[in-house]
Amino acid sequence: MRRLAFLILLLLCAAPLCADATEDQVSDLIARLGSEQWELRERAQRELVGLGEPARKQLVEALEHKDLEIRTRASGALIAIGESFSHAVECAGSKSDGLRDHGLAALANLFRIDDPQNLRALSPAEMQGRYSTNADIRMTQPPALAIARMESITGIRLFVAPSASEAWARVLALPSIDIRLNGDPRQALYVKAAMDNAVRLAAGQDASGAAVTFTPMRIGRATFLYVQKTGENQSGEAGRRVGEQLIAALLGEGPPAVRAAALLAEGASTDFTAADRIRAEFLKDPSALRLMWLTLALGSDEQVSEAVRKIDPAPVTALLDCTDWAALTLAAKFLDCLPLPAKGALLAPLILENKHTLAVTVALWAARGCDLPPASRNRAALLLASREDALAASAVRWFAGAGALTDSELEAVWKAAENQTSESAFFVATLELIGRPDVSEKLVDRARAALSGVQETQQALAAAVLTGRASSADLSIALDKLTRKNNPNLTQRLAGMFVGCTQLDDEAKAKLVKGLVHTDAAVRREFLGALRLCGPDIKAAVVTLWAEAVDKAFEGKEEAKVARQFVPSRVSLWAFQSMGGDAPALERLMEYITGADAEKARLAGGALPDAMAEDILLKELDALRARQGAVHAMMVSAECYLEFARRAVTGADRAAFRKYFGLAITLQYQNNYTVRNELQQLQMRLNRLPDSNAKQESLPSGPVLNKLDIE
Repeated sequence: MRRLAFLILLLLCAAPLCADATEDQVSDLIARLGSEQWELRERAQRELVGLGEPARKQLVEALEHKDLEIRTRASGALIAIGESFSHAVECAGSKSDGLRDHGLAALANLFRIDDPQNLRALSPAEMQGRYSTNADIRMTQPPALAIARMESITGIRLFVAPSASEAWARVLALPSIDIRLNGDPRQALYVKAAMDNAVRLAAGQDASGAAVTFTPMRIGRATFLYVQKTGENQSGEAGRRVGEQLIAALLGEGPPAVRAAALLAEGASTDFTAADRIRAEFLKDPSALRLMWLTLALGSDEQVSEAVRKIDPAPVTALLDCTDWAALTLAAKFLDCLPLPAKGALLAPLILENKHTLAVTVALWAARGCDLPPASRNRAALLLASREDALAASAVRWFAGAGALTDSELEAVWKAAENQTSESAFFVATLELIGRPDVSEKLVDRARAALSGVQETQQALAAAVLTGRASSADLSIALDKLTRKNNPNLTQRLAGMFVGCTQLDDEAKAKLVKGLVHTDAAVRREFLGALRLCGPDIKAAVVTLWAEAVDKAFEGKEEAKVARQFVPSRVSLWAFQSMGGDAPALERLMEYITGADAEKARLAGGALPDAMAEDILLKELDALRARQGAVHAMMVSAECYLEFARRAVTGADRAAFRKYFGLAITLQYQNNYTVRNELQQLQMRLNRLPDSNAKQESLPSGPVLNKLDIE
């Protein structure tokens, strides 16, 4: 306590000295910064930092002192006291060596690029990280569009070294590039391999393309690829060199400056003090464009949005016509801050007049919820028929968020469906449009006609419209098409029409039973999905007819002779009967599960989700694996979890999929690799489905565009 009291007294005595420091005292301390004795230089610098603001003016003047040591230490003291971004930028652009060096050093400190732990090349182990998924994505497009799509999907940006700019420009000038991403898109190892291979393939068209390589690097929490000339020095100083290049780009203009801001903001994001300084400075001076980009990259709130609204939008509007994905992302975040009328006024001319596919795609996406004048709206309707998936999808998405649609606009949507697939972004966006009650009610008659047609995308859209409204005749048509196993998106939509079904004529019931005893497992799975959705009375009636069909198939025959055709169906039947309270059916199912026949155990494991409630079933599986002599317990559990995962994908239930994915891959048994393979395929399918719980993104994810210009 005596020591603490002494320290407090010392600080109280020292405070007036700091507050009343004279210019002469500061001048003396600055002079000592150039002392020949290291101890005196260090002490003088510490005391100047302790003086704080009263010393700032003379320290700034000292930045141009003829003594290099004084200049350097004055810069260090100013940075320690706290240098503003605006002054640092001003100094960095100065012709004075001292001011310029100070500005660059202050910016390096603010963005933490002088910290080798914050900005550095990744180690091989860091590049790969932990295994999660195995994507297979091919991007064969004009280079600018392919790279924009790659950055959108992976979140990993490119930053081109100045020395590699000419070689990289030649790559971008190629008519097309082929980026094949095989592996987890979030892991730098796979993204680097995809880009290396793409450039190597491009070298066949233009040998100069092979003159660049990609080095995975980390800044803050973000990973990026540093594009260098092949053979360029990649020493341990790479982080410092890249940091200097990022700052130089930030001090420039246009998309490269915005891209640099996005990366540098990641460097500051791990330092709350630095991030708060950037935000506070922007709120104080909203006219500082570079500060705005940095602030938007760090994240906006209502205060930031209010400040953004005071800014001249002209530089942002100009950015919307570029192909730089990082710049477009921040431009979209700027637009998100604007009220809808102001945003619509900015975007309407671009939607009406621009000729570039990416620019108009981004503009339509960002204009969601905005009213557009008739001319811009008419062009959006024309773009529904574009063969460019992302462009057509953005147009549909705009209409989904608009007010009442005309009959001609709805006609344009249906006509456009003929040129798209049910796996396209266009289809996903159209589902949102026809999900609007005011739209779907107008489309019932059109949907019934489309359901009987030959266009699969229109059939899938028709199924979406008729779900909850389907007549027995509609369902009978859907059953005829459920055997199209080559289009799971379509068959799942058709099966979904049976939700809550309470009326089904005898012919339709017979078709449903025929599908339930189908010899192809994929087809049978779709009919099982339809049956699960039916109302209890229809389900009971169909199960009775199903049992009769199975009994007839086995009547007077040895099981071994009909096993391949009808045993899988019979096992599924037992599961449905078990859920209905049929104790003998459950006993037969359990005999298969605990028996010695591996194939029967596998079939029974996949049928279990239809036999009992989920919570009870999971406990039974735990008990089964603990039971002595249950030789196929692991396989039964894996098949059951896999079936739950399949149903999660059908329902786009990501939480349930994660649960059963985790349960399945932790099991240890000989053939678990087959389960893993199917789980990976299921995960890729799930990733392509819309996520109703995901927040609305500022830009589309993975936009597919094949041409730079609109035809």
